[in-house]
Amino acid sequence: MNIKKFTAVLITALMLLSSFTLVFAADTVTLNDQVSISNVIREEAPMYLEGVPVYVCQAPVTVTLLKDSTAYTVSDIVVDDEGGFFPSVGYLHDNGTHEEYWSYEKNHAFPRGLIHTLTDQTNPFYVKSTASGKTIQAIILIAGAQPINTANKVEQYEHTLWNEPVSGGTMTIHGLYDVTYNKNGDKTFVIDTQSSITINRAISAIYVDNTLCTEAADLCTVPVYTVGNYQDNQFWYDEQSPITTQTYIAPGATINITTPGDHTVTVSLGYQSKDERTTIQNSENLSWQNSPRIFFRVLNATPTANYTSSKVLINGIEAAFEAYNIEDNNYFKLRDIAKVLSGTEKQFEVTWNDDTRAIDLISGEAYTSVGGELVPGNGEAKPSSICTSRIYKDGAEVVLRAYNINGNNYFKLRDLGQAFDFDVSWNGAENCITVETNKSYTAD
Repeated sequence: MNIKKFTAVLITALMLLSSFTLVFAADTVTLNDQVSISNVIREEAPMYLEGVPVYVCQAPVTVTLLKDSTAYTVSDIVVDDEGGFFPSVGYLHDNGTHEEYWSYEKNHAFPRGLIHTLTDQTNPFYVKSTASGKTIQAIILIAGAQPINTANKVEQYEHTLWNEPVSGGTMTIHGLYDVTYNKNGDKTFVIDTQSSITINRAISAIYVDNTLCTEAADLCTVPVYTVGNYQDNQFWYDEQSPITTQTYIAPGATINITTPGDHTVTVSLGYQSKDERTTIQNSENLSWQNSPRIFFRVLNATPTANYTSSKVLINGIEAAFEAYNIEDNNYFKLRDIAKVLSGTEKQFEVTWNDDTRAIDLISGEAYTSVGGELVPGNGEAKPSSICTSRIYKDGAEVVLRAYNINGNNYFKLRDLGQAFDFDVSWNGAENCITVETNKSYTAD
């Protein structure tokens, strides 16, 4: 690159950078001189409310009131039946000891320096203060703590890989569960082992976890490389892309990541035509993003459910369950757990809402048996699939990982313990799981 072109690239980059609010790891962001947010990793474009920025943070996050206020709250986002947002009560901790509450109907004056600490919460948080009145100023996401909502699976999701001047610079994800964040604050697409990713334009290379795709047969499959550059359904050649050194992949390359876990896909840009090559080479817009990295979390769509023979005590009384171990976690039939807890202080009802195609859990109500509960299994391993039904607890949607085995939904016992506040403990020496409904849930 000559000096003139390098200078132009540098000036353009500086102009672009100056148009954005850059946020680096462990930064503190101040909102209208009213509230500060600590441990901000990055700022994302609005995704919940129009015009409201999203800050991805690393736990623990402290939200501090910088001025006296009569309307300051940090709270979980609540969504009404029509999809709108409304404020719930904020739990405000003054130096970790004092607690106040605020809502539209109940206002308190909060002193300067009031601190609210957010840790490994799973929901987005909103922040408001006097300066914004009833307007939400920011959304906070805790990196690595967002839930994966498998009920949100969509058949096709289009993600932009390159901006102008590249045309058709997109990838289509077939079978996307969720968009969340990893512990580094990187946007992460949640898919499963049956999902696929299609690149909608000609490219020069695909890498999965830094391995060239043609060499990573266990991670992905792509069409055979074709020599040359793609244009009008055929490949063209010239002196700048001799066939002995240049290889390109035609549009429609498909990636199938078949290994569960966290993966990184890197897509290197290729030229679809001579004109496009000239346009890209003369453009500074793509100089630092020719090979974008996309992060994926891949779930096992059909894991094997291995029969588990652990002894289970419910308030000291042994109960027989058909339970399975899936990827090192024990899963129990939802209706079995509801059956044995019925009549205790942590009982809950289970119903199916055919209109919304959702599972409804109602705390405090006795369970109504439908037959088939607490029937022992045959001790054999079985295939399972991710449950994609929505789940509601007392009218509010909750995110719980569940699997379908033989037409029944199986849940992680600890997830149910956390949802309904009963204690679950494990005694490895005796291979025994203990459930106590007179104790509150405690994490491992």
